[in-house]
Amino acid sequence: MNPTVVATPPAGDSATTWTPEYSVSGAHTVALTTTPTTLTAAGTSNVTVHLTGTKSGSDRFTNGTYQAVVTVTCE
Repeated sequence: MNPTVVATPPAGDSATTWTPEYSVSGAHTVALTTTPTTLTAAGTSNVTVHLTGTKSGSDRFTNGTYQAVVTVTCE
């Protein structure tokens, strides 16, 4: 699970590393993790994603709206 698109405010132009963590509840239970986890049974599950951004150097995050698209695949 990786963020495929991250939108930042126009002034936030320095490099940022985005690290997703996720948890799953419902038919499956997965504690907060950054590693891939296989869901083995059928059923409905809710996925909660936490996205942490780390700026390079001494730059700071700019005020404004941040949005990300995270793709979850079912295989």
